Amino acid sequence: MIRWTLFALILVHAAIHLMGFARAFGLADLPQLTQPISRPAGMLWLLAAFALVACAVLYVAAPRIWWAVGFAAVLLSQAVIVTAWRDAAFGTIANIALLLVVAYGFASEGPVSFRATYLREVGKRLAGPVSPGPVTEADLARLPEPVQRTCASRAASADRACIISGRSGEAASGRDPTIRG
Repeated sequence: MIRWTLFALILVHAAIHLMGFARAFGLADLPQLTQPISRPAGMLWLLAAFALVACAVLYVAAPRIWWAVGFAAVLLSQAVIVTAWRDAAFGTIANIALLLVVAYGFASEGPVSFRATYLREVGKRLAGPVSPGPVTEADLARLPEPVQRTCASRAASADRACIISGRSGEAASGRDPTIRG
């Protein structure tokens, strides 16, 4: 629900930017806008609107990268707001709110986020070699007791059998040739 509400609010902000474009090109009579807007500035207002639409679409469709486009859209939006400050100052409030959401998106999905760090570490670990040979009691001694108990009842992996008795750390010596101890 929050995702779609923010999506709609970003689109409304983009639609408001279209007013600057319409004013610059005389496409609509907008008495609310008292300051003149040149055609090049009007194109920037249109570009800001497109950037905000792209931000909204990516927010829903690509949550891992939307924040980058969102940051650029906020910067562009604020730049054109400054050019028509008397008429568009309240747009700064929307930009601050969007900037806070963009910052959260960066913190939660960006390249320095916990998620990205986790994914990098998992990738490194999965790419590394697996230790050959059976699991020994020494391997299990470093593990927490619940893990040791779990190893007692099932294999640790497809290649490394981990069969010990149900008692913590006590090997099934003599019965299982995969345990060295």
